[in-house]
Amino acid sequence: MAHGQPSACTRRARKVTSGDEERLAFASETGDRLGEGRALGNLANLHADMGETQKAIDLYNKRLKIARELDDRRGEASVLGNLGDAYADIGEAARAVRFHEKPLKLFRELRERRCEGITLVNLARAHSLLRNTATAIDLVEQSLQICREVGDKRCEGAAFAVPGDALFDRGELHAAAECYHLWENISRQLGDRRAEANALWRASLVECQDPVAIAFSSVPTPSLTAGLLRRFLTVVAPRRSSGSCC
Repeated sequence: MAHGQPSACTRRARKVTSGDEERLAFASETGDRLGEGRALGNLANLHADMGETQKAIDLYNKRLKIARELDDRRGEASVLGNLGDAYADIGEAARAVRFHEKPLKLFRELRERRCEGITLVNLARAHSLLRNTATAIDLVEQSLQICREVGDKRCEGAAFAVPGDALFDRGELHAAAECYHLWENISRQLGDRRAEANALWRASLVECQDPVAIAFSSVPTPSLTAGLLRRFLTVVAPRRSSGSCC
């Protein structure tokens, strides 16, 4: 799946306003480092949503510095994940992997299971971009287990975007359609219109190439999920040389 696509886990985009800048300025002027860090993070998210990735990365790095200064480990983990997403969005997948591995370790130490599950999805996405298929599928399976354990249906749905995108890239359109329909179905049940739209957008790309893949695909039952994931590994595992792909 090409870069520039809607993200599997995305915020509702809006433009940066003078109020956003004013909140940052006020926190900085009053010495409120915690508030300043949060304001930087919010601004970075907005710039990321607008596609201004380098601006977002600059702001995330400032946010990271404050989180570490305050020994805010949860905040540090969150912004490291944001940086991983940003680098994945601009095609620097190897760098994205390195950034996502750090918050995964922190969230596990903090026993933040929901955040761990989300981070596993994002890390899987980065490995998929590197064609590290076996690693990606293992991470997706770990994420699905955690998402179901904590009852995070949104994360569970988004996890299926990873194998769906990889299958699509390799021309396995029927299997990709199944993954997207799983995501679409879960998002519709949750009333998450944005995620549902993202899943439908991906499914529409499948239909453009093979209308039959959409017409005859169906939403698998939970009992078929493991089989679908195993098919992902079997079908798309690349025949790699001994050299690094990075």
